[in-house]
Amino acid sequence: MLDKAIPILIGVVVGSIITTAISLYRDRKIYLANFSALMAEIDYCNKLASTYLDDKVKSPLYRLPTIIYKSSIPIILAAGKLTNSETESILNFFNEVDSLNRGLDQIERYRSSSDANETEQEFNRNKIKAGNIKSNHEAAVNTCIKHIAKRASCR
Repeated sequence: MLDKAIPILIGVVVGSIITTAISLYRDRKIYLANFSALMAEIDYCNKLASTYLDDKVKSPLYRLPTIIYKSSIPIILAAGKLTNSETESILNFFNEVDSLNRGLDQIERYRSSSDANETEQEFNRNKIKAGNIKSNHEAAVNTCIKHIAKRASCR
């Protein structure tokens, strides 16, 4: 009877190890993909903030994207690998992105009501928000780079 149980037990253990290894590999790939996409969105938002400051168009047609942030941050946070300061760096960056997007929408409302004074005041606030995006860019990107490098080295 013991002769029959040992191969079954070995099969169960080997099967469990293989399943766990595949799961860990898949999770690492998902984690890396989310951080890589998030970093691309952070860089693109930074570029658009620079464009906003350089072009001096009060209400451009574009808005800064947050779609990757909204879909990736829950996955990244669920992994439990970010420190409080790393989480804060990403949240600060995208808080400013959201704030600028609201400000751009606000200017559009002021422009449609022909309120030049409010439009100018909001434009000045938006320039500060765009500057804050640029200021927060490095910390957010460094967080992504750190986690991409850490996970990529686990090969």
